[in-house]
Amino acid sequence: MFNTHLESIGFKDDDLNVLDSLDFIMSKSQKEGLLNISTKLTRAFNMRSNQAEALARHIRNSPYPVIVCGDFNDTPVSYVYQTMRGPLKDAFKESGSGFGGTYNGRLPSFRIDYIFHAPEFNAYNFETFPIQYSDHNPISTVIDLQPAK
Repeated sequence: MFNTHLESIGFKDDDLNVLDSLDFIMSKSQKEGLLNISTKLTRAFNMRSNQAEALARHIRNSPYPVIVCGDFNDTPVSYVYQTMRGPLKDAFKESGSGFGGTYNGRLPSFRIDYIFHAPEFNAYNFETFPIQYSDHNPISTVIDLQPAK
C-alpha cells in the first residue's frame, strides 16, 4: 500500500484574487501576480513529475500487488496521472460515476485524488463524499484482494 501526497501548487488568497481580477488589459501588479502564479505552477508541475517518477519506480519494483492512494494534485489527463497509474487500474473509472471531482476549493472542481490498484484486484462502490472539512472531498472504494478471475 502506497499512500502519497504530491506537491501542491501553493496558491495563496492573493494569487487567487489576481486570477479573479484579470482583465484583457492588465495593470503592472496584475502582470507581476500572473508571473508569480506562473512560477508556482512551473515549480509544482516539475516537483510532482519528479515525485511521480520516483514513486512509480518503487511501485514497478514491488514484488507484491499494490494499492496506491492519495492526493496527486493533478488531473487525469496529466503526465503525473499517467506516470503514477502505469499498468494499475483507476478505482473511479472501474466503479465510480459522474465527474468524481475531489477538489472543492475556489477553482473549479477537478479530480485530483485517486485510488489505483493492481490489475489482479477489483474495485467496487467508489464514492466521493462532499464534506467541507478540507479543500478536498474524501474518496473511498472497496477493493477485493482476491485475484480477479
